[in-house]
Amino acid sequence: MRVTRVRKVALKIIMASLEEGRWANKLLVPNLFEIEDPRDQKLLTELVYGTIKMKLRLDWTIQRYLKKHRLEDLTPPIRNILRLSAYQLLFMRIPHYAAVSEGVKLARKFGHRGTASLVNAVLRRIADEKPVPKEPWILHSHPEWLYRRWLELWGEERAVQIMQHNNTPAPIYIRVNTLKTSVDAVIKLLEENGISFEKVDFPPEAIKISRAPQLIGLPENFYYVQDRSSQMIAHLMSPKSSWTVYDLAAAPGGKITHIAALMGDEGHIKAVELHRSRALEMKKVIERLGISSIDVVVGDGSSTMFDRKADGILTDVPCSGLGTLRRRPELRWRMRPDRIPELAKIQKAILENAAVNTKIGGVIVYSTCTIEPTENHLQIENFLREHPEFRLEPAQGYVPPEYTQDSYLFVDGVTHDCDFMFGARLRKVR
Repeated sequence: MRVTRVRKVALKIIMASLEEGRWANKLLVPNLFEIEDPRDQKLLTELVYGTIKMKLRLDWTIQRYLKKHRLEDLTPPIRNILRLSAYQLLFMRIPHYAAVSEGVKLARKFGHRGTASLVNAVLRRIADEKPVPKEPWILHSHPEWLYRRWLELWGEERAVQIMQHNNTPAPIYIRVNTLKTSVDAVIKLLEENGISFEKVDFPPEAIKISRAPQLIGLPENFYYVQDRSSQMIAHLMSPKSSWTVYDLAAAPGGKITHIAALMGDEGHIKAVELHRSRALEMKKVIERLGISSIDVVVGDGSSTMFDRKADGILTDVPCSGLGTLRRRPELRWRMRPDRIPELAKIQKAILENAAVNTKIGGVIVYSTCTIEPTENHLQIENFLREHPEFRLEPAQGYVPPEYTQDSYLFVDGVTHDCDFMFGARLRKVR
């Protein structure tokens, strides 16, 4: 009997992510195209994201039964076969015999008789005992430094709540491209194709769908895959069609194309991106959505100057991404605590450049997808101390109050079933 194809594909993606540093979402969607049955598509998605998310918990469990070996000394295929199989045993409703049998088959394919016997023995012990760690960060599979950081900031209950949220499946949101269609028209297409969906209260262009839009036949220029929290940033800017707008860290292009849509594809928009390859990919997105008002500029958002001052500047700055760990499971294993102050310096430099390029009466919208105070309100408070010519405008004037905290945009991912998002609207008053 052949090894189940879904598990082979899952193993390939997991290895590419955990061993080679690639992003699972970039690999997952092309493979989903090759699988016709929606149930198998769902299985593949859970196997990949679940195994990556629960890596620490899985490694702790596996190591208990590796008497003569260390997990890191095993070959990458065998190490990740154990992780993939242990995930099924601990977190999925898959019969134990099936999870063990499939794991052993994979071990025979990628190893030898001895490694297959090792995998069989370890998995059987896991199935029988299912040990539970006492340490919260291991139990919920997050780096210890991150758990302790959140513990210090918000206490045990909130830290555990966020970790539990990060371990649940992330929903798929699309933003309807209102330059080419309407929300009602897209909803009708979803209904005609039997796709379950949910229309959220805000933003008005956001729809939560049950399957990746690439798999359900939506016209490519009708939508952009974008978390609902991310869609709130364009509304925080609330641009007018006549505005000059600059985005100083624009790729992959979701927020600036949304701003262009709110402007009716009019005005004067420049999207700055440091990396040429990402700028080229963003150009493709702009073309796919049929937008003509955006010029892509390859440059550094902390130093690029423009020939005229802007009405609005978006500084969606590089950040630690700690509000997206539910959707980007690898990030919890790649982010380091010493990276946060490094990112804060980059954010400050981009804000400084935005201040120079904003006209009097113009606005800067600062945004991150992190929950780290150093990158959020503390960054803005420091900017306002150094720039008395700017005022913080209450976010409540542009988004519903349930998505705000104090005068900032703050989307609580736990409450609103999405990523976390922070935003500040800064008006240059003199």
